[in-house]
Amino acid sequence: AGNMLRQAELFEQIEEKDAHLLGEMSKRRNAILDYELKVAPASDDPRDHKIAEFVDQWIKGLSDIEDILVSMQESVGKGYAAFEIDWDVSEGQAIPQGFEFLPHKRFSFIDPRGIVRRTPLLLTDRSPMGEEIPPWKVMFHCYGGKSGHPTRSGIYRVCCWMFLFKNYSLKDWVTFCEVYGMPLRLGRYDPGASQEDRDALVQAFSSLGTDAAGVISKSTEIEFIEGIKGAASGTVYENLVAFCNHEISKAILGQTLSAEVGERGSYAASKTHNEVRKDLERADAR
Repeated sequence: AGNMLRQAELFEQIEEKDAHLLGEMSKRRNAILDYELKVAPASDDPRDHKIAEFVDQWIKGLSDIEDILVSMQESVGKGYAAFEIDWDVSEGQAIPQGFEFLPHKRFSFIDPRGIVRRTPLLLTDRSPMGEEIPPWKVMFHCYGGKSGHPTRSGIYRVCCWMFLFKNYSLKDWVTFCEVYGMPLRLGRYDPGASQEDRDALVQAFSSLGTDAAGVISKSTEIEFIEGIKGAASGTVYENLVAFCNHEISKAILGQTLSAEVGERGSYAASKTHNEVRKDLERADAR
C-alpha cells in the first residue's frame, strides 16, 4: 500500500540474521568497485569539456565516493537507496560536499488521499505523515533490475520467503541437535504407587538432568532407552537450509557455483556462471 515501515524493518532483520544472504549481497554490492568511474563531456563543445573537467575534479575530491557507490547498491536488495545532499555555498557557488544515507523507513509512497505515488514523501519530525522532498536535496536511486513500482522491485522481496523457510528449519534443526543421540529416560511405577512415590520419580528425573543422581523408591524404576543414531537423521533440515541458500544465491548473484565452497561443477559451467555475475555487475554499474 506504499507504507514502507514494515518492509524496511523486515529487510533489516534478514540482513542481520542471515549470514548467507549478507555474504552474497556483499559480493553484489562491492562488485561495483571493479569498474573505473569516468566523466565524459556531453559533446565536443569547449564548455562541455570544461564542465566535465570540473565534475571530474569534484568527484576525485570526494573521499567517500566508493562508500557512496556501495551504499547506492542497497537498492538492489531493497528497491531503492537515498542520500541527503549536503551543499557547500560558502564560495557563492553551490557544490555538493557530502552525502548522508537515508534509511528506507524514512520514506512513504502514500499521499494524503491514500493513493500510492511513484515518487516518495520524506518522513520528518515536522511531518510524520511525509512531505514533498525539496528540489536538489535528495539523491534517489532505484534498482532497474525489475520493472514495476520501486517498493516492489527489491530482490529481498523474493529472498524473504527463503529466509522464512530457512529460519523455521534452522530452529527445528537446532532443537534436533540438542536432543540427538541423548537416551530417552522412561520412568515406571507400580499401579499401587502413592502420589508421593510418583512425585519422587519426577524429582529424580529432574536431578538426573543436572546431577546424574537421584533417590527413588524400590517400587519405581527408571529406564534409559538409547536414542536412534543414523547418518540421515538430521539431513532433512540440512537439505532444506541448503536449498534455501541456493535460491537466495540465484536471486542475488544469478548463479550458485561461486556461492558455496565445494560446489560441484565443470569448468565450462563455472565460467558461464561467472559471466552471469559479470552481466549483473555491468547492469548495476549502468
